[in-house]
Amino acid sequence: MMPARYCRRCGKELPPNASPRMAYCSDTCRKMASKRRRRDERAAAIHSQYKGIQAPRPKPLGDEEAGLLIAELESCALGLQAAAEAASPKAAPVLTRVAAGVLSVLESEGLHG
Repeated sequence: MMPARYCRRCGKELPPNASPRMAYCSDTCRKMASKRRRRDERAAAIHSQYKGIQAPRPKPLGDEEAGLLIAELESCALGLQAAAEAASPKAAPVLTRVAAGVLSVLESEGLHG
């Protein structure tokens, strides 16, 4: 008796009378495995193009630049609060939570209020 064999994708046991060439339990698993192989091949090709390329390092921010960014962040959070009032019922709570979160962090750092 042959040992049990399993689908290469999902791990389900293949029927005992399955052809020795059978590797997948169904057409769905076979097609999904093929899609994954193609996606992995595309990703590998893209990765090989950029192998060895270093992202540029950002220059350090001075205190004045950091202060300007923080002021801009606070302004954006206040803008989100205002936009939440006119937003749809689905978007308003999200905008409110994001704005409150940003303002809360700024306040905890002593940068707001």
